[in-house]
Amino acid sequence: MGQGLNSSKVKLFLDVTKAKIDEMLDQCERKTLKIGDYLFREGDDSNFLALVVDGNLKVETNRYVLAHVIDNEIVGEMGVFTSQPRSADVVATVITQLIIIPKAVLNNFLELNPKEARQIYTNVINVLAQHLKNNNFIIELSQLEEQLGD
Repeated sequence: MGQGLNSSKVKLFLDVTKAKIDEMLDQCERKTLKIGDYLFREGDDSNFLALVVDGNLKVETNRYVLAHVIDNEIVGEMGVFTSQPRSADVVATVITQLIIIPKAVLNNFLELNPKEARQIYTNVINVLAQHLKNNNFIIELSQLEEQLGD
C-alpha cells in the first residue's frame, strides 16, 4: 500500500512541529488489523483516535460507505473531540498498520501544549467540515439513486 507515516501530511498535525508530534506519538501504541477486522463499531465508546500508517479502512453506517481512510489520515476524531459514541463502523479492507492515540494521551498533550492545541483544534474543525461536506454529497447521491430507481 503506502510508504508509512509522514506526519507532515497528517491533516490533524498541519503546522505542528515534528518534534511535538513525535512527543505525543511516542506515548501511543501500534496496532495491525487484518482484512475484515473492525477498529470499532457504531455505538462503541470513543476513547481513542487512530492514525493510518499503512493500509485502508472503510467507514460505513447502515448501507452507506462514508469514506475510505488511507495512509496519513485519521479516523475516530469526531467521537474523541465530542465525547459521543462512535457514529459508524470502521473496518480494514487490507492489512492495516495504525497508531492508536488514546483520548487521555491526546488531552494531556493538548493541555500541556496550548500553542499546538490551538492549531490542532483548528485542524480538527477543518477535517470535520470536510467530512460533513463529503457526507452531504453521499446523501445527495443516494437520494438521486433512489429517485432514478423509482
